[in-house]
Amino acid sequence: VKRLRDQLQTLVGPGDADGGFPILRQDEDGERMVGYIGASELEHGLSIVADDADGTVYFNSQKRTGFGEISSSSISSLTTADGGAAAIDPFDFSVYMDQAPLTVQVNSPLEVVQQFFVKLGARYVVVLDSDGYYEGVIDKKIWLAFLGELEEKSS
Repeated sequence: VKRLRDQLQTLVGPGDADGGFPILRQDEDGERMVGYIGASELEHGLSIVADDADGTVYFNSQKRTGFGEISSSSISSLTTADGGAAAIDPFDFSVYMDQAPLTVQVNSPLEVVQQFFVKLGARYVVVLDSDGYYEGVIDKKIWLAFLGELEEKSS
């Protein structure tokens, strides 16, 4: 919890409060992205577990319950057999994570990225290589700065 809080402060400090962090899983060939958590979502999750600074946060995308495996996005509507609410682990931050972020391949035309930001209103776009491994994230603020630089160079 403490380490994540420090990383969040590093991100928010320079004015990137609308940024976030990729959630990566290492496999034999590289890092695969399993999701993305925005700074505000991370801040909310950390506020819930703030009293346990030494606790361990995790980003499992699947939960094991008496009902079988369910995705974390359906946990909020889960109830137990007796009608009570199922217990949710406050250290499981997968409920705050975007598990299906918009992605482009590294060799995609920049026009595709522009369309994601303009037509779909994306806050960020994840860049993957041709094998689906994580390469980086383009935040909207960074994209707009890039477009501004291109405009300056062309005039």
